[in-house]
Amino acid sequence: MGSVAQRRTEQNDVASLLLLPQGVRFIRQLLQLTGVWSASYVCNDALASAYNEGRRSVGLYVLQQVQMYAPQSIEKLLGWEGTAGPAQTMTWGGEAE
Repeated sequence: MGSVAQRRTEQNDVASLLLLPQGVRFIRQLLQLTGVWSASYVCNDALASAYNEGRRSVGLYVLQQVQMYAPQSIEKLLGWEGTAGPAQTMTWGGEAE
């Protein structure tokens, strides 16, 4: 784990990036490119699965940084800002309201 000053710098970097529409678009594109939202397994191809999982781990690291240093930006990053979001639009039966 880094020093307090280093963590503060990382927090400022992530928060500053997500204040800009360009930064939000960049992080959103990075998360899509790294396959964070998709399965990494490729049937009968261990090397392709390992490659995909390595790529996905980079995206998970970026997402972890956002969650740790700028959690208020998650809704903006996922495109839910100004909406009810998925948790508030689902009923207990799993159907959208």
